[in-house]
Amino acid sequence: MGLFDILKTGPKVGKLVKGVYSLDYNFHPYRLTANKNESVLLKLIVKNESGKDLLSSVIVSLPDGLGFDNSGISKSKEYRLGNMKSGELKEIKVEIFGSYRTKVGNYPVKVECISNYRNYGYEMEKIEKTITLRVV
Repeated sequence: MGLFDILKTGPKVGKLVKGVYSLDYNFHPYRLTANKNESVLLKLIVKNESGKDLLSSVIVSLPDGLGFDNSGISKSKEYRLGNMKSGELKEIKVEIFGSYRTKVGNYPVKVECISNYRNYGYEMEKIEKTITLRVV
């Protein structure tokens, strides 16, 4: 069934455009193998769609069974993008690890793009996207 998924849809690619930011994403490889210490690379491309400069950050949150390292302890990570000019693109590469506890199924990966005020302690606007990572 995995081969037919490739032929029908190709690699998993998505796009979200909502006001302040546009978010493109894809996985490489596009799925994770269950019960193995392997990883996939989530590539996020964030674009400032507003007409002004924004102090930006991205937060990626993972469910149980996945992690940002081999041990799977870390479940949330913030990437501070700095001051993004209008129309500017930033690319973030996030490595997501499975473990021997990762079971077969679909896992939701939550991505939040945030425009901050003065420092990273205050939020002005936020968009959220839940991306599904397939584990076979």
